[in-house]
Amino acid sequence: MRHYISFMLSISCFILFMSSCEDDYRKEDSQEAPLVVEGWIMEGEQPVVMVTHAIHLDRDTADFSNFIEKWGRVSIYDGDQQYFLTGHINSGYLPSLYFTTSRLTGKSGHTYRLKVETEQGDAEAESTLIQSDVTLSIEAEPVDGSESEYIIRAYASDLIDNGYYKFYIKEVGKDKHFYPSFKGTFMGESFPKDGFVISRMQRIQFDTDEENRFTHYFAAGDIVQVRLCRIPEELYEFWRIYDNSVALGSNMLLTFIENCPGNVEGAYGYWQASSSTTRVIRIP
Repeated sequence: MRHYISFMLSISCFILFMSSCEDDYRKEDSQEAPLVVEGWIMEGEQPVVMVTHAIHLDRDTADFSNFIEKWGRVSIYDGDQQYFLTGHINSGYLPSLYFTTSRLTGKSGHTYRLKVETEQGDAEAESTLIQSDVTLSIEAEPVDGSESEYIIRAYASDLIDNGYYKFYIKEVGKDKHFYPSFKGTFMGESFPKDGFVISRMQRIQFDTDEENRFTHYFAAGDIVQVRLCRIPEELYEFWRIYDNSVALGSNMLLTFIENCPGNVEGAYGYWQASSSTTRVIRIP
């Protein structure tokens, strides 16, 4: 049985896919590994799409030379209108090459079809941006027993019981885009009445030295943006399994290895259209 590892950054940190190959992806060793697509379009914002190749774990030495798909053609259909995306470099993303266009921004009620064309093959996905009218408020609270660490508690109302939601955070001055909050995926009916605790997740390109020692908590003076997104139903399982993988991935006694069931045909990964509500707070 073969296994692959893919490095993906979601409106997220470092996503790990460790999965057995499906029949569609069974290939000889001499052939390229499957495509991995990560992309999103937010209401009022431009799309972001990253295309990579999964890395074969069964080989003695991982080969990163063809990890990033540099020459593929990426486009998005909004109805019958096709928009071609161009490549840009931004060190805030991993990988640093991503595709976007300034000609298209997300609109409520629109369905966006993503198409990725490469020499290896094509990949497609579709996602509809559903309007969300959530009322969101956030508060900072000191961590018990600590004089310098804080949590952020989020309160949300007007959630739809059978709606699907996800929290993201961005630390102003530290992050260049939003990252998923730790265990931040839920259905409206399961939102805790006493609020949801917003926690950081480790950024693999940061939090590695003593100065940036990783902590789930926030510090006095931090400015934090909290974003609550309404996500498509078909991606709820993707993000729920992703949350479990992150939560248990470093536990030597209780491991969690399960493929994230994305919505991209012809590749691993996801394409997500989302509406959102965002609040900002300065930790006192």
